[in-house]
Amino acid sequence: MMKSLYILMLAAIVLNTGCEKFLDQKSDGSLSIPENEKDIRALLDNDGLMNSAFPGLNDLFSDEYFIDYTVWKSRSELDQRFYVWDGDVSTFQNSSWFSSYKAVMISNVVLESIEKQIKDHGITYNLNLMKGEALFSRAMRHFTVSQLYCAPYDPNGDNRSAGIPIRTSSDINEAFQRNSVEDTYTSILDDLKASLELLPVHSETITRPNKVAAFALLARIYLSIEKYEEALKFAKEAYSLNNKLLNYNTIDLSAVNPFEVSKNVEIIYFAKNVSSATYITKSRSNMDTLLLSQYQQGDLRREAFFEEKSNGYSAFKGFYSGLEPTLFCGLATDELYLIIAECETRRGNVARGMEILNLLLAHRYDPNIFEPIGQLDQDQLLDTVLAERRKELLFRGVRWSDLRRLNRDHRFRKDLKRRVFNGASWEDYELPAGDLRYVSAIPDQVIELSGMQQNPR
Repeated sequence: MMKSLYILMLAAIVLNTGCEKFLDQKSDGSLSIPENEKDIRALLDNDGLMNSAFPGLNDLFSDEYFIDYTVWKSRSELDQRFYVWDGDVSTFQNSSWFSSYKAVMISNVVLESIEKQIKDHGITYNLNLMKGEALFSRAMRHFTVSQLYCAPYDPNGDNRSAGIPIRTSSDINEAFQRNSVEDTYTSILDDLKASLELLPVHSETITRPNKVAAFALLARIYLSIEKYEEALKFAKEAYSLNNKLLNYNTIDLSAVNPFEVSKNVEIIYFAKNVSSATYITKSRSNMDTLLLSQYQQGDLRREAFFEEKSNGYSAFKGFYSGLEPTLFCGLATDELYLIIAECETRRGNVARGMEILNLLLAHRYDPNIFEPIGQLDQDQLLDTVLAERRKELLFRGVRWSDLRRLNRDHRFRKDLKRRVFNGASWEDYELPAGDLRYVSAIPDQVIELSGMQQNPR
């Protein structure tokens, strides 16, 4: 059973990468590994696998958009059920799971190959560098999976409930077993911290991670588990190395897509997903009208992120990925500003929180209209920072994580609602704060082949 589960992923890798010679199955149940540094680099630089196909379910589940009944009705039954948060729908969709663990397996193949190269030929700078990249990639994939299939981390709980399988070997016979929530995050954070010792400050391309990316991802993860002091620490480390912002006054706001990847100085590490294209395209989705109303006069994001549609609503066009329908889910400096602003505010440093938020907003507003935020108390500023976070990081794969953590705070918890017109009347669907459906059901195929326990429904 275990072997069958891994072979399914193995076959998908071969079909998607053409790396057959690296991934031939060996009789001992492990995978043959690259023969030299060039082979290792070829695997890591396969951005179609390592930087793409991240799960899009977190964007599909979020509260940033809605769709018309005609669009909803035209989609498959599976897509329809996704949209209304059907608690069992994920059991029939395995691409989010398998695409992530495919990349994890490649990371493990790379790490094992590097260990063999070191044993046979000794340590080199390039081997250490690639080891850091593989550790980073494994951590980022595991974290993304955890946001869908693992219960939210409780900073005041014991976190012994089932998390996700943490794969650290390419052995296809190794059992898929769920680590605890605590162990899940410990393993992810350990990988990232180990990568910090090996990664360079800057990398040759944004598809390769570096120290800034590792610091930024650590900040994102610690924010998601509500360890705000640690999130602040790592966000400040990243900020000290790269705090460039794109001035929205200098871009063509009316362009079909105003954000060219090659010119976007905010991108730290490039990653994207495509599975959200089920709904989140200009032709299918409409932006949440209450969210749109929060963009004030002079806020250039209103024009940079959205375009009017013939149906009277607005569509999203602010793709940091550079091209619809792929959504950017990597790391960028604007997120660092928001993490620092939130964490400084939470620790009572209102002046610094306000300062860093104003630095970001000054790059988002018409300078003739922009008025810096001032004279807010701690609670008011925290409200403002979280509102700006939602307005800035649209469809970046982080809103779902924010909902999961903020739902534990009575000040920010939110019940999500959707309405679908069935042709005769409206049908209402709701996802209450803290509902079990904030943890997706593991695909049936995975449960059947692995014997793992299913998430509670």
